Amino acid sequence: MTKLGKIVLPIFAVLIVLAAAFWFLAARSQDYIEFAQSINASGWEDKITYSMLSDELKKIVSEEEFADNTPEARIAMYRKLEELVLDDSEHFYCSTSWWKTPCFESYTIDGVTYYVEIEMDFNKLPGGIEVANFTCHIQE
Repeated sequence: MTKLGKIVLPIFAVLIVLAAAFWFLAARSQDYIEFAQSINASGWEDKITYSMLSDELKKIVSEEEFADNTPEARIAMYRKLEELVLDDSEHFYCSTSWWKTPCFESYTIDGVTYYVEIEMDFNKLPGGIEVANFTCHIQE
């Protein structure tokens, strides 16, 4: 192999590896964007697990509160999260607030109807994504 070949071949191999990594990251990014969109379209309860919450959110909401999906328990949890912003960064990996149609729920308790708009901001971690903000806006 010529001297030029010994230089060009490793450079070419590195470029191929970088291109593959870029493609993988871009495809994964699209998956997370679609994930955020699906939360807005069909709710968060089947998609977000307690383990995905940031440590700061876990200090506010217990695993039992998170798992209880009765209307009373949901409104109690949402009251804890109402207007709460733990991470005021402007650069999240993805967010449900990027879309025109928010994640929206309604509950009727003792004749009072509560309308809840939910926003989630996500940060990327090596093992997946983390919910950095779980903010609720409640109207009666």
